[in-house]
Amino acid sequence: MSARVLENLAGGGRPSKRPHLGSQRHSLTPQDLQRENKQLREEIEGLRRKVAESEKHVADQEKQTADQEKEIADLERQLAGRKKDSTNSSKPPSSDGPAAARRLKPARCRGRRKPGGQKGHPGSHRTLEPLERVDQVVPVLPSECRHCDHPLPQRIEEAGTRGEVYRFQVTELPPLRAHITEYQCHKVACPNCGLATRAEPPAAVRVSAFGPRLTGLIAYLTVAVRIPRRGVEQLLATALGIDISLGSTQKLVEETSEALAKTVVVQRLCPLSCSATLSP
Repeated sequence: MSARVLENLAGGGRPSKRPHLGSQRHSLTPQDLQRENKQLREEIEGLRRKVAESEKHVADQEKQTADQEKEIADLERQLAGRKKDSTNSSKPPSSDGPAAARRLKPARCRGRRKPGGQKGHPGSHRTLEPLERVDQVVPVLPSECRHCDHPLPQRIEEAGTRGEVYRFQVTELPPLRAHITEYQCHKVACPNCGLATRAEPPAAVRVSAFGPRLTGLIAYLTVAVRIPRRGVEQLLATALGIDISLGSTQKLVEETSEALAKTVVVQRLCPLSCSATLSP
């Protein structure tokens, strides 16, 4: 008995329905094979397109994730910067915004003293200048008696003053006005030859149209006080009525710097001898 017959008997006596590959291939026509190959190619192309779309989608997702991580890092850095204020960093209190944490003040022990000046405290007040320093004295007299409302004399010679006078001083700037000196250089005819000769301005004032005190003030405001040139220009125009250009201001500062350069060099070279020479 053959092996195929034994296999059929083991399967219940029914023959196997599995098709024979060789016979199925021989049964397909060339047209069927072409259609099958075309269908397989279309399925492969579709799968390739899906794979390409999936790769592109993954790349877009990775780029979007990277952008979001960068944005999150920027926001965290900004948030960390906003959380810094004068309470947890070296920033000054003036840089604290409205959202800054409140500065915790140390708890004070409540004592029996009330806030403010205590009894017996001498207080602090402005010291009066001596009369030698006072430029103007204005006597002030009461107009009427506080007790009986009788009119009182308004001239210091007629009033009968008593006790020590109460002094009250007001410090004020004098009227500021630039002092302008004009040098009029005349042309004089010679009695000998008859020709005229015009005078030249003095050598001390010929170098600049501004005096040494004004030049020193401009240099002081610009260098020592560090006021910008535009600010110095506006200050002189507003306070003193002096119209000066920005270029003239810069030129005066440079001239002052050149004039003081030699003095600074000498003081650096011999500080002890110069101080001994300059001391009275």
